[in-house]
Amino acid sequence: MDRQNILAIPYPVPARTPKTVVLCTACMNQAVKPPVPSVPPPPTVGYQGDIPTVAGRFLDSDYVQDIQGPIRTLRAFLVKYDAAHDRIYMNQGCEMIAYAGAQFISRLLSGEPLTPMRNRAPLPSELYLAWTRNFYPEADRNWVPGFLPDGQNFMQDFDFDDRGNVYIAFSVLWGVVSDDFGTTTGGPLTPVTVNAITNSPISPVQTINVIKTADARYYAIVGSTAAVTSCVYDVTNPASPVLTGTTLNVSILQNSLATSSDRKTVALVNNASQRVEMYTPEALVNGGSPFVTFAPVLAYRGMATDGTNFYSANRGFTGMSIATFSPSGPTYVANQTSIAGTFTPYNVKYGNGLLSIPGSVGTAEDIRVFRVPSMSELNFSAFLQDSASTPRYFQAYYGASSVPPGYLNPEQINFTDSLIYTTGGLTYLVANLRGIGDVYQLPSS
Repeated sequence: MDRQNILAIPYPVPARTPKTVVLCTACMNQAVKPPVPSVPPPPTVGYQGDIPTVAGRFLDSDYVQDIQGPIRTLRAFLVKYDAAHDRIYMNQGCEMIAYAGAQFISRLLSGEPLTPMRNRAPLPSELYLAWTRNFYPEADRNWVPGFLPDGQNFMQDFDFDDRGNVYIAFSVLWGVVSDDFGTTTGGPLTPVTVNAITNSPISPVQTINVIKTADARYYAIVGSTAAVTSCVYDVTNPASPVLTGTTLNVSILQNSLATSSDRKTVALVNNASQRVEMYTPEALVNGGSPFVTFAPVLAYRGMATDGTNFYSANRGFTGMSIATFSPSGPTYVANQTSIAGTFTPYNVKYGNGLLSIPGSVGTAEDIRVFRVPSMSELNFSAFLQDSASTPRYFQAYYGASSVPPGYLNPEQINFTDSLIYTTGGLTYLVANLRGIGDVYQLPSS
C-alpha cells in the first residue's frame, strides 16, 4: 500500500468488538488531482486476546502537520493520575489538560463527538475530547512575556500536589496553576504564580517533581535532562516559590519518581547513573544521601508504586526485567523478574494490579502490560482478515515499521506514555501515542 498517497481524516477508530477489521472509508487518494476516495478502502487491523473492547479516542492529530500558532499542534504526550481527586492530567502538545476521570471514560463510551481545534483553516485541524480544564502558557503574557521559537514540545514535564496545584515545566521557565476539580467542560486551570519563574539555576526546565515532607511543607525539584544536579524551591506558598539554595547531586529521569502512600519513601531513577535511589522526603529536598541504591544492568526506566512496593524496568543487554522493590525492615530489597523478548522500556505505570510499559523493539514501538505480582503478560494480539497470523496488536495497528502488508497505519506516532485507570469496576489502558490518543478496556486483574 502506498501510504504516502493516502490521507485519513479522521483516522479510523478501532471497532468496539474484537476480531473486527475497520475500513477507512474517509481515506482519500492524493495521487489523483483532485483527491478521490481510496478504492478499495484500506483496512486497519483488529484486536483480540486480552482487549475486550475499545472505549474510544480522545485525540486525533495524525494528519496534522506541526503548527506553531496560535496554539501549537495538539499531541498526546505525558499522562498522570491524581487518584485522590480522580483527575487525569496530560499535556496535549503545549496545552496543560485536566479531565475528570470517570466522566472521561463515560464520555468516550457514549461516543461524544470530538471537538475540532479552532483557527486552523485552510489546514486540517486536530480533533480532541473537550477538556474539563486547560491552560495554555503562551496565551498568558505574564507567564511567557515574549514569543518562543518554532518548535513543538516546550512543555516537557508536569506534576501535581494534594492541594489542587499543577506544576508545569515549560521551556526555560516553570510555574503553578490551580485546578478547582470541577467536572463540567470548558473551565480554566488558573495561574497561581502570576508570573512564571524565569530565573531557575537549572535551565531549560525539563523535569519537575513535587515532594511533601512530614512537616507539611512542599518542595518542587527542578531539573534538566542534560544536567547532573537539580535545584529546589519551597512551594509551601505556591504563589511565591522560594529558591532554597540547596543543590541536589541528582538529576531525576523524567516520569521516574514515586512516593509511598505513607509518604516516608521517595524512589527515583537517577538520570546520570541510571540507578534506582531511595530517600526519605526530608533527605531528598535537603541534599542528603539515599538510604539504599540499586545498580541496573544497563539502565532503569520509570518508577511506579502500589503504595507499598515500587516497580521499575531494568534494561539489559538482550532484554529487560521488571524490578519489584519491597520493604524489608528499614530498607528495601529488589526482586527481578525476567521478561521474554527484546524490549527497550520507556517508563512504567501502575494501576489496579497491572503495570503498563511503553517501549520499543528495534524500530517498532509497543505497549506491554503485566499482572502484579506474577508479572504474567496480557495478550495483545492483532486480528487480520483472511489470515491466521497474530502479530502484536499495538505494533501492527500503530507502527509504520511493523504494519502487515495491505493494512493502513497512522503516521504521527510515538509511544510517549500510558496509564492504567479504573472506574465503575472496569480497568482501562490510556495510550498516549503522540498523534493519536486511544483508550482500551482491559480484563480485570
